Amino acid sequence: TLAIGDAKITIGKNIFTDNNIKIELKEKGKWHRLQNGINLDLDDLIYQYQQENNLPLILKQCQLNGKINVSGTLESFAVNTLQGTGNVILTNQKGTFQLKNLTFNQGNWTSQLQGQNVEIDSFSNINGEFDLIGNLTSFSLAGLKTWGRGNLILNGENIGIQSFNLDDYNLKVNLALTSLPIRKFLPKLPIPLNSFLTGNFTILGNINQLKLNKLKGQGSGQINLADGHINATSFTFEKGDWQTSATLHNIHARKLNYAIPLTFSPIINSTVNFKGKLEDFTLETLSGSGSGILTLPGGFVNIPNFTVKKGNFTASLTPQNLSLRSFSSQLPGTMGGLILVSGSLTKPTLNAITAEGNLNFNNYIKNQESPLNGIFNWDGERLNLAQLTTDGLNVRGFLDINSQFLGQTKAIKTINLKVTARKFNLENIAIPTSFPLVLEGLINFNGTITGSGIKPEFLGDII
Repeated sequence: TLAIGDAKITIGKNIFTDNNIKIELKEKGKWHRLQNGINLDLDDLIYQYQQENNLPLILKQCQLNGKINVSGTLESFAVNTLQGTGNVILTNQKGTFQLKNLTFNQGNWTSQLQGQNVEIDSFSNINGEFDLIGNLTSFSLAGLKTWGRGNLILNGENIGIQSFNLDDYNLKVNLALTSLPIRKFLPKLPIPLNSFLTGNFTILGNINQLKLNKLKGQGSGQINLADGHINATSFTFEKGDWQTSATLHNIHARKLNYAIPLTFSPIINSTVNFKGKLEDFTLETLSGSGSGILTLPGGFVNIPNFTVKKGNFTASLTPQNLSLRSFSSQLPGTMGGLILVSGSLTKPTLNAITAEGNLNFNNYIKNQESPLNGIFNWDGERLNLAQLTTDGLNVRGFLDINSQFLGQTKAIKTINLKVTARKFNLENIAIPTSFPLVLEGLINFNGTITGSGIKPEFLGDII
């Protein structure tokens, strides 16, 4: 042993007194020191270092505790000549980090980082284990490489980090989501759309620009919704925009909107392509297209195509021998034809949509082989009948409808119809059971029907 002495070392606001430094000649001028019980306040040191280096701010106000075994050469006390091992704990108000199996040699260092309930912000915490590689001369993200796995607690929900990779500011994360409540993260979504997401997603970005419009990624998942589910087979996002291809399986429409009458409760199956904005994930910003089919208690309605633009939709509907009892138990016969519908996704109720089309009704009129054909349009309150015809009967006019009572006679607030009949058999008319009328015989009639569904009034000439 050449020398044994004492020393005081000042690091930032910290002064260390070391009473046992040994310099040994037998190993060609090398020195060795085992430093036990380090208790170092990094705040002042980091503040000074931060002025010249891009040091992660998460180290702000950290306390460092641990055990490090350091050795070096007398020829140079430069950082890149040091060698050592140890274990260190970093603690601040955000949480605790453990640097296990810390080693450094020739200016480079490696360690296993374990984060325990580390607070990222007021809404999220992270736990995990990661491998780190860096350089002693620059404690910055520029030279840092890390990989590992863990879990993120966000808004009280657990998100699995299947893999995490950081290399020179560039970030890649693979996330696993299990039954994540969507509306907890997208509070602007209507309450009926409160559903649960399960899936896997990959996110790419720069650690210095962790904003939605700077990230890109892809993934797939399943959303459980309204007794059915949505499979998002391809979900991508970049520069704040997202798009997906998805299939809807057995979505019960009435679970999304209880204003839909129970007798008219379609089940939706569809294939869609949607896109929108990550920072404004609402129905009003949604755009896309698709096709599908509605299954009702009395048949099917095909949707050959529909489009959505900024939350507004248009769709073509083709009923396929749809039983009219889907609308009211008192209506006989079936319906077919083409309907063009438009409205808003935020309010898909009957009084908020518009429609027009051509419909044909089979077996609505008893003992009549020819169907009843109609041309109509609907503005949310009024059903305009441009034409309603069959053999011996022609009807034009309008009905004002209160959709709240759809399927009941009181739903018809106003009747204003012009009727022309030639040798029309009154027994063929399907009179709802709520009307105490018995009709029979042939009629030639030219006149009007006015009043309401509860109290209709007939005025005209009977020949």
